[in-house]
Amino acid sequence: MQFFIKNHRRDLIPGTLGRDLTVPDIAFERGFLSKLQVTALQFVQQPGEFVRLCPPPQVSIRHLTATWFARFIVRPELVCVTSIAVNSPGVNAARALAACPHLERLEALDWTMAGCGIGDSGLGALAGSGPLRKLIHLEVPRNEISDAGIERLVSSPLWRRLKRLNLAHNNLTAASAEHLVNAPADQLEVLVLHGINFGSSGGRRLAGRFGARIQF
Repeated sequence: MQFFIKNHRRDLIPGTLGRDLTVPDIAFERGFLSKLQVTALQFVQQPGEFVRLCPPPQVSIRHLTATWFARFIVRPELVCVTSIAVNSPGVNAARALAACPHLERLEALDWTMAGCGIGDSGLGALAGSGPLRKLIHLEVPRNEISDAGIERLVSSPLWRRLKRLNLAHNNLTAASAEHLVNAPADQLEVLVLHGINFGSSGGRRLAGRFGARIQF
């Protein structure tokens, strides 16, 4: 199959996308294009190519930097995007994503680039977002999030949908452990808490609450 895709991707994928994408960027299911992985630059330069694909595939965006953010966030073609890896720093980027009306299919948001620092305000914007109603995977390690941000998150509609949450290396204390322990989380499958000192009591309570779902 990979040999076939490599040699015929220009026939299978119309326009310049078939020329630019490599085999690891493409997945097919039952003969139809099901997944695409592209950079933010590729998306901004040729957004119309994505909406012409039928049936519409799941599109993952990588390397969304500050350079392309303003042009990216206004595109109505974002309706086909299901995953974004953000390298753009700051709370304003988080607020813009949270308010974007075109991200109705977004399921995964990865904010792992060091120094992004969306903070409690950015996390709160994502947690309270109306458009991001399908978001279920959130990666926000090293983002200057504190106990106040966790308190807001666990009381939001987003918390009740999340299946994977990565909070590693944020500024959390035993107070956050209590917020997480006391919040309903039957849907949560993975909770990543590397590099956080909750204290012995907080760590035990988290382990007792989440069991094998937690990663310290």
